[in-house]
Amino acid sequence: WAFVVNLLKIVLPFLVGVTLLKGEDDARIVLWIIVACQGWVSYEMNTSYFNGYNRAAEQGFGGMDNNCFGISLVTTLGPAMALTLSEKRWVLKGIAGVATALILHTTMLTFSRGAMLGIVAVFVTAGIVMPKSPKYLAGVFLAMLLAIRLTGPELLSRYESAFAGAEDRDASAESRLDLWADCLAVAFTRPIFGIGPDNWPKIAANYGYTQGKSAHSAWMQSVAEVGFAGVLALLLFFCSAAARLWPIARGKL
Repeated sequence: WAFVVNLLKIVLPFLVGVTLLKGEDDARIVLWIIVACQGWVSYEMNTSYFNGYNRAAEQGFGGMDNNCFGISLVTTLGPAMALTLSEKRWVLKGIAGVATALILHTTMLTFSRGAMLGIVAVFVTAGIVMPKSPKYLAGVFLAMLLAIRLTGPELLSRYESAFAGAEDRDASAESRLDLWADCLAVAFTRPIFGIGPDNWPKIAANYGYTQGKSAHSAWMQSVAEVGFAGVLALLLFFCSAAARLWPIARGKL
């Protein structure tokens, strides 16, 4: 119940906020607030990095480890790119562009394989939904070139290990697969409702992991904790949102 209460502290304010948006102008203001805040955090992380300490990788931010922090950065990358491409005033376009570059570089600094895969997903999604005019294509292409340029040797080696064979994976990548397999095993023993929200870390020690070990996958941990029914509901949440937003993205209001 403590987990549910903490989750409601996130979900309920979100529902209140999102239902108060009156239209595109309100939504754009909220996007600017989000992008500006994440851009400032990214600026601080870059400052720390160039001063000799990679805080993004070593500490994360806001109670999140490097992987969760990386995903939060990727979540903001798409809106930052959208503001850069869509703003009419060059000052705002420049501010959004700087924020995009800072967020992108900080994502790289987390050394998170999941965040790197998220960047690929952002670029693919942007290529699908954006207008196919030269200026938009050029903007996304430049962002992709910047991402490639910012991919250092350490991140590249970690990223490649995500697709390596069993004999070539590093211990971190191999442990992820073991974690996910054990989460599935738990799910099949309690397929409908799972073992309960936030309970996987409490039983992780039964499978040879340290007490409190996270599954490092929202989907795999969810299937263990809330069963296949819960994961299906989560999937429908994303799919229904995408289905409702698709006409807006394609300009068919």
